[in-house]
Amino acid sequence: MKKILVDVDGVLADFTGIVLGLVGEMTGKTFTAADVKTWEIFESLQVEPDVRERVYRVMRASGGCSRIVPYEGAAEGLGLLRQVADVVFVTSPFKDAPSWTWEREQWLEKHFGVDRRLVIHARDKSHVCGDGILDDNPEHLGMWGKAWPGRLRMHWTGNGTSLPGDPDSVAVRSWAEVVRAVSGGG
Repeated sequence: MKKILVDVDGVLADFTGIVLGLVGEMTGKTFTAADVKTWEIFESLQVEPDVRERVYRVMRASGGCSRIVPYEGAAEGLGLLRQVADVVFVTSPFKDAPSWTWEREQWLEKHFGVDRRLVIHARDKSHVCGDGILDDNPEHLGMWGKAWPGRLRMHWTGNGTSLPGDPDSVAVRSWAEVVRAVSGGG
């Protein structure tokens, strides 16, 4: 079976949702995922400059990663992908968050039954080899593609992401599309 690298935040985990919830608690302003137009969430929001640091301080603290909820349908979709591929989770740890990697492994085990040996923490995912990658960050896809040319790159847009994609990636909006792409169906 093919080895497919799967990102966590933005694909399985609703990082944007928890951040927008914290922004709402701190500012009284309501934002939705549709308000986020760039991969860096705060570039899209009209909030005081200190709000980003306050939100990220909460996320970096113990329990920050554990607060994130999985996207609806992610467990079922991942189950479909696991029928056609060996899945390895490649996730970027939150910068300066001492317990993030441990919490992320706990989170993946709790919500998706993932064995910790299948989790790789990497800020630069281009160091990780696979037959394909599924990620919501076009920059990660581009860097990975330069390191592993000719391999499958899938830009996840299934959670309302409308960011410009990596031009050599396949845009996928559903788990059925991911399975088709991995299976060779385009």
